[in-house]
Amino acid sequence: MKLSRNAGPQPALCLFLLTLMILASVGCGTASSANKGTTTTPTNSPTNSPPAASAPQNTFSYVNNPKSNNVFGFSANNQTSSVSAISGSPFAVPTYLVDVATSGSFIFVESTGVNALNPAEYVLTSYKVDATTGALTSSSTLNVGSMFGGDYPSNIAVDPAGKYLYMSVIGPSPNPPIGVFSIDPNTGSLSEVTTSEFTSAQPFAGYRMVVSPNEKFLFVAAAVGTASTGTPPPQGVQPITRDPNTGILSSTLVPLAIPKSSVGSSNIEAMAVTPSNNFLLGTAVSLNQVFVWSIEPNTGALTQVSVFGDPQATMMIAPRGIAVDPTGKFAIVAGSDSNNLSVFSISSSGTLTPVAGSPFPAGSGTTSVRSHSRARLPVPDWRVGF
Repeated sequence: MKLSRNAGPQPALCLFLLTLMILASVGCGTASSANKGTTTTPTNSPTNSPPAASAPQNTFSYVNNPKSNNVFGFSANNQTSSVSAISGSPFAVPTYLVDVATSGSFIFVESTGVNALNPAEYVLTSYKVDATTGALTSSSTLNVGSMFGGDYPSNIAVDPAGKYLYMSVIGPSPNPPIGVFSIDPNTGSLSEVTTSEFTSAQPFAGYRMVVSPNEKFLFVAAAVGTASTGTPPPQGVQPITRDPNTGILSSTLVPLAIPKSSVGSSNIEAMAVTPSNNFLLGTAVSLNQVFVWSIEPNTGALTQVSVFGDPQATMMIAPRGIAVDPTGKFAIVAGSDSNNLSVFSISSSGTLTPVAGSPFPAGSGTTSVRSHSRARLPVPDWRVGF
C-alpha cells in the first residue's frame, strides 16, 4: 500500500493516518476482552546522526495483541511512503501483555504472567530495536510485582530522553506509589531508583501517564484524596514535577485538574502533550469528549481551555487513545467503539476543530494511539509523521 507524497496539502498527516489505519486493521477480531483492542505504539528508527536527506530512513511501528501475546512490527519507508511487515513479526512476548512503552532504541513490555491476580508474576521485559530492520530482541527481564507490597503494577511510560521508566501502581493500599526505573542505554535493562518511589502526602492512585516533551513534568490520570460515603475521590489529571537528570518526582502536588463538562464527569483515559509543551490533551471515554488544558511552564499546573464534545456520539464513540503529530498542529483520537480515528487541528488557543474528512475508518476495537517523542532523535523529513 502506498500514498503519494504530493497528494493533498498535509502529506505528514496523510501518511500518519495511513500507517495507523493499516496497523489498526491488522488487529481486527484479535483484541482481548480485558483491553478491548490493540495498542498502536510507533517508534522512530534510532540513529546516531541524521542521514542525508536523500537516504532512506524507516519509521517503525508496533502493535501489541494481548490475546495472542505478541507484538506486530511494521516499517514505513519515508522515501516511498510504503508500509511493510518487519521480518520476524509478530514477536512473542510474556503471557498476558498489559502495556507497552518505547524509547528510541528499546520497547518495554509489561505482562502479568499466567495468573493475572498474582502481583508477583508481573514482569517488565526490555526489547532492543534493530536500527536497520526494526526487529525486536529480548535483552532483559525484571520482576516488578514483588516490589510494591501487594499492589498491582498498572501502566508504564518512558521519558523522551529514554533515561527513565515510570510505573503506576494500584491496589489495596491507600497510597500506592509510582515506581521509577533507570534505563541502561546499552542493554535497556531496568534498575529501580529506590529513592524515587513516589508517594504523595495524601491518598493517591495513578493510572495512565505521560511525560512532557521538555521532561519537566509527569502528568498522571489519577484519583487523589479520600472518598466520602458513597462518593469516589476526586479524579482528573495530576501534574508532578520531575528532575530530568535523576528521574526523581517531587512529593509536592499542585492542584488536581478535574475535567469540567456540562454532561457529567469521567475519568481521563489517555493523554498527550503538544511538542511546544503548551497544552495537555486528554480523552474522557464515557463522555465522548476530548479535554485541552494549558500548562503553566514552571509548576505544570493545568487550566482547562477547551473541550470538544460529541455527547450524541455522531463521530467518535468511546475515545480512548490520543496522539499529537510532531508539528503540534493535529491531534488524533482513537474511537474504540466507533472503530475510527478522529483528527483535529489544534489552534494557538487550544481549540480543537475536526479536519475535512474526519473521522477516518480504522480497525475494529482500536483503543490507543501512542506517539514516540523524537525531540532527541534526528528526523530529516518531518512530513512522514510518527
